[in-house]
Amino acid sequence: YALARELAVQGTAISAIADPLAYAIAGVSQLQVDVRTGLTMAALTREAMNADGAAILIGELHDRETADIAAQAAMMGHLVIAVLQASGALGAIDRLGELGLGRTRVAAALRGIVAQQLLRRVCTACTGRDGAGCPECGATGFRGRIPVFEIATASPALRELIADNAPASLMQRQITVAGARAFEDAAFERVTAGETTLAEAERVLGVMPRGSGNGGTNDARLILVADDDAIARHLACALLTQHGFQAAEVGDGAAALERLAAGDRFAAVILDLSMPRVDGRS
Repeated sequence: YALARELAVQGTAISAIADPLAYAIAGVSQLQVDVRTGLTMAALTREAMNADGAAILIGELHDRETADIAAQAAMMGHLVIAVLQASGALGAIDRLGELGLGRTRVAAALRGIVAQQLLRRVCTACTGRDGAGCPECGATGFRGRIPVFEIATASPALRELIADNAPASLMQRQITVAGARAFEDAAFERVTAGETTLAEAERVLGVMPRGSGNGGTNDARLILVADDDAIARHLACALLTQHGFQAAEVGDGAAALERLAAGDRFAAVILDLSMPRVDGRS
């Protein structure tokens, strides 16, 4: 709905389909699902495709027919904003597969993914002191909620990985190199700002936010891997990603020096000894 509101302000025609319609938004044509009269999510999506609207908002993709029509609309040039229940940004790709969309269609239709989790906000009246809380927060120490996000843009490199049915570790590495942040990193910022607690972040995310440990592998660190053997390079990056690091890769020592000269900051560089142009020892 926030995206739809922004588009409406810009003058983009939008058709919103939901069950139920949660918000009334000025400038948006809103359609209520009514299965009894045949106005299913899929049927209304087809109707929106035939209208003049440039954008279609779908309340939730939860069946194969609606997902198929949504992908078709996206590939025909419509901007489709849809909600999915998934574990995270990359989890949405798997979820689309479970709904019957092949990886090639997902790669062709996808523009980007915004994944959201909600954390309880520390009460501003008592700041959750002593864990006792106050009357304002019902003695819980929390009042209200704050979001943390994972945002992945469907770059050409990511589209290629999706179409090739690449493992999640490679896709995670690609979106990280492109600047995406994981839930854990976003949550740690909220914790350090005093807006929520480590315990609350761990409760919701299931893991301790990165940067909250004692200098161990939970720290978010960027590693540069230089190797002319693509298979060895991909394997090294995948292993690093699995252990909580962020990895970037280049094909030889000269390319590694170029990345360093460009001002990129790496915690460490992993070098193959034998490489063209500039070897690891040099």
